[in-house]
Amino acid sequence: MSCRRPVSYGFPVREVMSNVSSEVVHVFDLVWLCVWKRERLHTYKDLAGTLGMAHVQRVIPDMSAARGVCVFVRASKAAVQAACQSFPSRMAALEGDNRLDYNGQTLIDNNTRPDGITFYQEPTAYQIKDNDRLRKNAQLTFQWAFSDDLISTLDYTYSGVDFGSVGQMFGSWLGGWDTAQGTINENGVYTDVVVVNRAYDHQLIWGDTKSANRSIGMNHVFTYSDSLTFTFDAHHSTALKNGTELPNELGMSTAKRATVTHTNGGSSGINSFSYDAEFLPSDYYISNIYARDAYKQNNMNQVQLIGEWTNLDGGLVTSVDFGVSQTKSSFKDRRYEQTNSLQGPSADAFDDSLFVKTDLVEPAAPTASEEG
Repeated sequence: MSCRRPVSYGFPVREVMSNVSSEVVHVFDLVWLCVWKRERLHTYKDLAGTLGMAHVQRVIPDMSAARGVCVFVRASKAAVQAACQSFPSRMAALEGDNRLDYNGQTLIDNNTRPDGITFYQEPTAYQIKDNDRLRKNAQLTFQWAFSDDLISTLDYTYSGVDFGSVGQMFGSWLGGWDTAQGTINENGVYTDVVVVNRAYDHQLIWGDTKSANRSIGMNHVFTYSDSLTFTFDAHHSTALKNGTELPNELGMSTAKRATVTHTNGGSSGINSFSYDAEFLPSDYYISNIYARDAYKQNNMNQVQLIGEWTNLDGGLVTSVDFGVSQTKSSFKDRRYEQTNSLQGPSADAFDDSLFVKTDLVEPAAPTASEEG
């Protein structure tokens, strides 16, 4: 059973997916935007009211990674089916179609979807990053033949990656609000749009991550006879990863507003956007910062004893493999995030020299006549 809302926002196509099992209903990714935007958390209560439930428990596996939410509810199958029929319109009233004023748009609608669903991207933006990656590998192996019947091998393996990144993302958050013009393609996707009342936002992003994998193992092969061989193998492995899973972010915004024109696949072959006003360093202020860190560690111990018997006399059974093995593994995953936002920031409070305007288009080389 599935529910669908008439308008979807964001990078993937999000649908309301419900899996009914007995009396317990699991609703996945139902109110992803409601978690992402605090003002829409009341949708949980709306869901409870729709299903007529006394209790709704919400679980957020990882807000920092924005994977969505898992809402666990208890209701009858009939109640959930009724909710699926009414919930798309309620979601549209809360966060969907109300973003778009169809009467106020100059719209070219080429949508041929039977269900009439349309999809609208959240931002129009570029991201430019400089990445520094160093990979390290090492392997060492020793082998001893104590006799013709006993051979031992000791091996050590190391691999690691040091990764650093710094960059900037810049553009505007669209989300459907204040759309003046738009083109919808045959798949129901808004492509070229003109949106008013938009700020030209910037975001500095950076982070460093180090990972290391170490493994040491010992292997003994004992030939008991021509038909019987034993192998003993022991292994200890460790994997570490330390650093930002998601980049740190420093947000810069402005109170100035302009009209942005977004073109999907412009003359340069990539999406492009432009504004009808110029944004200057004096217009900007620092708005917020996200500081993130993470640590992961996985330890694994493996031991196994394997035997192989070969039927040298021939017959229906040619060989038999037997043995016993044991694996123990422990895993740690720690993630940290701290958010700091300025209350009522103003461009007047920040030195203009903090914001340097850079042209992304390199100036053309002077011609011979210009050089002369």
